[in-house]
Amino acid sequence: GEHNAFWGNDLRAEMMGSSAEYFVREAIDEFYQGTAITLHATVLDGNGENKFVGEGVLYRFDFKGGCEVAVRVLPEHCKKGYGRAILEGLMEIARQIGLTSLVCNIDKRNIPAIRFTKGLFELSGEDDDTVRLTADI
Repeated sequence: GEHNAFWGNDLRAEMMGSSAEYFVREAIDEFYQGTAITLHATVLDGNGENKFVGEGVLYRFDFKGGCEVAVRVLPEHCKKGYGRAILEGLMEIARQIGLTSLVCNIDKRNIPAIRFTKGLFELSGEDDDTVRLTADI
């Protein structure tokens, strides 16, 4: 719950009984609707199998060359560099599709995410709960 709160929502109660395939279908639907681009991040485990570690999303396109970006890494995979790799991958995709700026809104309690995002983004504002960072790409 605490980790999910960093993401701005905790959908576990609503999603009980949903298969993991639901999330993949949602990502595909959002892509085809033009509302989001979702990357599912995986790493090879010791058996040569892809293991899900997190995701990155480009969404809320402003039709002025910008959008919001979100990175989510499963708690057991945090502090291994995956978040930064996902964010850098999203920035590259954003450049390739012609975007010029990205916005990242992070819960103030999520100090590690703020710290790594500040390496690529600049602080552009905050409110009681959220830090807003932006990057020209």
